Amino acid sequence: MSSPDKSVKRELDQLRVQLACVGSVGQYNSRDVILRDSVLDLVDRARNMYRAPYPVATIHAKSLRMEISKDQLLFAAENHPDFWDGKSGMDVPNLKISDFDAFALEFVREINREAEDGSTMLTRMLDSAIRKAVESGCEGVEEVRGGQ
Repeated sequence: MSSPDKSVKRELDQLRVQLACVGSVGQYNSRDVILRDSVLDLVDRARNMYRAPYPVATIHAKSLRMEISKDQLLFAAENHPDFWDGKSGMDVPNLKISDFDAFALEFVREINREAEDGSTMLTRMLDSAIRKAVESGCEGVEEVRGGQ
């Protein structure tokens, strides 16, 4: 499969995941009924996500940079699975970011908040990524026995 084909497949897979989130509001002829607006809203949200570049981690000189665009953070927050309304019969997000700057400030504070052991969400994410890379057999790492 060529690179554009993989990209299209990935986008269709993600759109399918979005569409699968639409809850049924009833049945007609033994088939689930959904609201057209719910589907269109999810398609629009997915389109907006694809317009923004994906969050990336890159290496620049001697530093590692991780970048999340405003659109990506808004999409992630407003589509967070813990904030979906499963009670109304319309399984749709019920969170709207009304002041991005205020939300972003609190978001960053939460990422940097220290636990009792001094770790943060960011340091725990780094620990997890390092472990997965090493356990997956990444190159550039040697096992040292006995502190040598």
